[in-house]
Amino acid sequence: MSPSFFCDVSGLVPARWYNPEAVISGRCESGVVFEGRFRQYEGEFLLCLYVEVPCMTRIDDHSLVELDLTLNWASRNVSHHDGFYVPRLNTWRDLLPDGVMEELMGRSEGEELAFHFPAGTMIPPREKNLIHQIRPEQFGKTAGNESPITPRLGRFYPCGLMTGVPGIYPENILPMRVIDIGEEMITMDLNHPLAEMDTDLKILIRAVRHSKRERGGQVHHWGEEVILGGPGMQAPVPGMMIDYGSTPVTGQAEEGGRPFDTGLRSDSRVDKESSRILGEVYREQVKPGSRILDLMSGARSHLPRGEEKEVVGLGRDEGDMAENPLLTRRVVHDLNEASGLPFPENSFDLVLLSHSMESLRRPEQVIGEVHRVLQPGGSFMVGFTDCWFSTEAMPLWMELHPFERLGWVLSLLSAAGFGDCFTRTYRNRSRPYEDPHYSVSAKSDPVLIAGGIKKG
Repeated sequence: MSPSFFCDVSGLVPARWYNPEAVISGRCESGVVFEGRFRQYEGEFLLCLYVEVPCMTRIDDHSLVELDLTLNWASRNVSHHDGFYVPRLNTWRDLLPDGVMEELMGRSEGEELAFHFPAGTMIPPREKNLIHQIRPEQFGKTAGNESPITPRLGRFYPCGLMTGVPGIYPENILPMRVIDIGEEMITMDLNHPLAEMDTDLKILIRAVRHSKRERGGQVHHWGEEVILGGPGMQAPVPGMMIDYGSTPVTGQAEEGGRPFDTGLRSDSRVDKESSRILGEVYREQVKPGSRILDLMSGARSHLPRGEEKEVVGLGRDEGDMAENPLLTRRVVHDLNEASGLPFPENSFDLVLLSHSMESLRRPEQVIGEVHRVLQPGGSFMVGFTDCWFSTEAMPLWMELHPFERLGWVLSLLSAAGFGDCFTRTYRNRSRPYEDPHYSVSAKSDPVLIAGGIKKG
């Protein structure tokens, strides 16, 4: 139990109530424990209530701390917020970026801290020796893959796809970016994509408890974990047109002789925690009286109930949409058959596309239509996780790293005329124990969101 102290609240009572042996005790609905005793002081009769109040546990060298970390940065007028959940920071052995652990000391639950890191401080600075030129035959061969992977300009690939480079082994999955493709040589950049950018780190202290004893264990460098695994890969390169290939009109399923759209929905496997996070981000864009369009709609919209005026669902399965209690109107329409939206211009304040971007045959046309039906100042948000069905997804989607998919969506938003674009990511949350996939992974599906505003 947390340390506690007692504060007394005294009040005068009639003499007939006085009973020095009586004890009044109980627990309030809020959980606060109280105890009352009668006292006599200078001829007055008092009822003194002693209330147990938990002391605020403060962080010290032997604390276990639950944190929310958010890495904020910007690229070409796009704001990025990459969230990372720390379930247990052990202040005795774990590591954080320089100066952060010291600032945490003495802090308590609910406090927020902010740190600014100039380029080359939190993230290692750009180094020329991490840029390699290789011959085409040195790239893209993997075990069991006789034909090499063709590199595309601006795209990321695992370092292990390079051969003949000292210190690089096939097991290396850290990302490298193709920054030039010549007739005889390919140039690969192994620097972190945020190596030349300023970053801000925000920390929310969720809970603090004391560790009674230390027995050693795994050391976590939480500063490294928040910057690895994707942040920065969604950013464009100044002066470079990233090669995402031709318009992804056809999917793997069509090329393999199967129907592209099988009716499976990736959101049918999304856990409750991911759905909750997605709904919270969506809710930030909802204002009283908002008119919302839920594209590729199904049995749930990942949107908390609020003060919106209407939520229109557009999907191909009327039965699925009938199960969705948030929808005020349902429109049966298959965007893979007809990419036009059956609504007039300026019809909505917010358009959402959840867990379906990978299955669109004509994403450029659909996003252009979204721009048309939005009010000036309205928002479009595309949310997804790394949970999807290969029979549904276009080939490009399967080739891209999850954070690269954000970059691809951003490129489509920009081409359609959206401004004030942004990305949000949330990683390392805990999957609910009752989730049917908990035995496979105790971590919740990462949530990735790209969005933009229609210019007024």
